[in-house]
Amino acid sequence: EKAITRMREHLKILLTFPENFFLIHDADSFCLSSELPDYLYAEPDVVWANLKFNDVPQEQAFFPEGFPHIAFHPPWFFSRKTINALLAVADDVTINPNMLFIDYWLVQLTIKAGLQWKGFPEAISFPTAEPFWAGAAWNAVRYHGTTFVHSVKSYEVCSTLVAAYKSFKEDQARGRY
Repeated sequence: EKAITRMREHLKILLTFPENFFLIHDADSFCLSSELPDYLYAEPDVVWANLKFNDVPQEQAFFPEGFPHIAFHPPWFFSRKTINALLAVADDVTINPNMLFIDYWLVQLTIKAGLQWKGFPEAISFPTAEPFWAGAAWNAVRYHGTTFVHSVKSYEVCSTLVAAYKSFKEDQARGRY
C-alpha cells in the first residue's frame, strides 16, 4: 500500500510541472530510445503501459469478476489529462488486497475513470534476473527493436540491452530491418 500511496503522490507532483506528457518508470524499467514514438503524443486520452496479460493459473482467483486479467507494468506514459482523470477517481477505488501492486491499481483507476488503455507495441516485461529471460530480452531488443523494458535488476543486463539496441539501430540504418 505504501507503493500505491507513493505513486499517487508522484502523479500529483507531476501536475506541478508545465509539461503535458510524462514518461514514468519504476527503478527496474527504462526506455532504450532517446526519442519517444509519435503515436504516444497522437492519443493524449490513452493510458499507455507495458501491458502484461496475466494467465498464471494460481492468480486468476484474485481478479474480481469482469476485471481484465492484465497489469500495467512500467514504464507508463500519461498525458496531463489522463493523470487528472486517474487522480479524480483515486478515492473511489478500493484497492484489492490480493493485488497490492501499482500495476493493478492503475488498471483499476483507468477503468473507473473510463479511460482507454493501450500497450506499447515495442515493450517487454521479463524477469531478466533469470538467464533464460535475460536472453529473451536481449533477442527482443537486438532483433525486434524493443525499446520499453521491464524488469531489469542488474547493471550487466542493462548494459547488454543497451548494446543490443545500439546494434539493432546500426543494422536498421544499414537497411537490414
